[in-house]
Amino acid sequence: MLRTALALLALGLAAAAVVEAAAWRAEQARLAAFLAASAPLALPDRLAIEVARESDPARARLRAARGVFAAELSRHPPDLPPGSPAAAADASGSARRLAAAASLAATTFAELPAAWEAPLVIGGATYLGRLRTEDERLIRAYRDWEAPLEAARSLAPGRFEPQIVLAHAYTRLWPVLSPEKRRFALGLIRRGLADLYARQDLLPAWLAAAGDRRQTFAAIPDDPEAWAQARQIYNQKHDWPAMRDARVRFRRALKTRLAATLEAARREVRRGDVDGGRDLYLALIARAGEADDGEPLLTLAVDECPAGRADAATATNLAAALGWILDRCRFAACPLGPAALSRLARLAGEADPAAGALAAHLAGDLDLARSFEARAGRPFGEMQELLARPTPELLAALSAEAWPEAGWTALGIRARRELVASRSAPGVEVAWPEITTGSAVVEVRLDGRFFGTFVATAGTPLSLPVSISPGLHLLEITAIDGGPVRPGALRLLAAPA
Repeated sequence: MLRTALALLALGLAAAAVVEAAAWRAEQARLAAFLAASAPLALPDRLAIEVARESDPARARLRAARGVFAAELSRHPPDLPPGSPAAAADASGSARRLAAAASLAATTFAELPAAWEAPLVIGGATYLGRLRTEDERLIRAYRDWEAPLEAARSLAPGRFEPQIVLAHAYTRLWPVLSPEKRRFALGLIRRGLADLYARQDLLPAWLAAAGDRRQTFAAIPDDPEAWAQARQIYNQKHDWPAMRDARVRFRRALKTRLAATLEAARREVRRGDVDGGRDLYLALIARAGEADDGEPLLTLAVDECPAGRADAATATNLAAALGWILDRCRFAACPLGPAALSRLARLAGEADPAAGALAAHLAGDLDLARSFEARAGRPFGEMQELLARPTPELLAALSAEAWPEAGWTALGIRARRELVASRSAPGVEVAWPEITTGSAVVEVRLDGRFFGTFVATAGTPLSLPVSISPGLHLLEITAIDGGPVRPGALRLLAAPA
């Protein structure tokens, strides 16, 4: 009797296994058809393999649905004429695939109510499909997509994805959000913009939607890469004032970043990683000129940097940074002492022997200067002659209050000229006879010191508030965006009455 019962039980289990295997194969066939129907959407090659390996049918459905949603979310619709049949067909196909993904996720959510990815796909796919087809239900029936995304946040408060999708949605709908909803959305948008990968798509949408620049900038993190991306987006629109303001904030954020880099370099050296610390110090030195008030950080980094050589790429970066430092040493107060300048010359001179020789002469390191001049193919002492200051008689003969357009030296995106001011002035006025793009964002240095970021417009003189004392000076103007630029005639501004 017992043997018969065990045999029947075994037969029942075998039959159940057969039925379950058949159901699994049928489910896999349906999911394979679902993925195939997503063409021409580009799906990851691994997605079909991962779905086929999933033993739980509900989990397999969720994986397939999320894969299609993720592919649609990262897809950039082709640049087609708005309202054209091709654009309508593309949007319709996208909405069809997203609706299928949302339906599949809804089936899973009924079976797995704790699976946060299911409401993420339901809400995200519903939102994205209606956005692309300009369906009025996107706003009229906004709870269709908002409620599932809120559920996903509630089920997985530590997960980033539901917050990012909501941030995208609120950014797109920013003009119609209530004040209360805007306050809530702004927190999500800030968190999204703080993430490097989420920012790539979220920041362009935010800059296009927010409108008020002060409110727009308030959501952008204190991150130089974020401000650099914002400036690039404004550059595409030729929004010169916004580009200038983004550049100003970039310099501030970079100062904060480099201060943190200095502390990190110190920690690395204290824990015994001298090479790692040196790399951080050298990275700081190379970028100090781009940051607001970067000279103190530069001085500390050069003084503290452990001895050693720089690789070729780092030496090239240091040689580029050496330019403004040498200008400061030649025309004003050198930010580095002789020993520090000699160390920097040794590092940067590997990439630019001529600049290294000039720095070595300024530092009084004649042996190093001789070595770099030989590598540059120049006789010893030639670079030192460049440092000779004009005689008082010559300075008096050259002194003026205004200078013609001729006299600027173009160096790529930079234009430089030496001038001898006959009097003190609160600034200079620069004419702009030609700018390729009509306007440009420019940065100004006087005697190597950074003075500010401005918008220059062809045909309109630009007053630069750079305080000038009588004597020899070097004025440098660099086109940050919109170049190349060609400065014109120059004159000292009148002293205030």
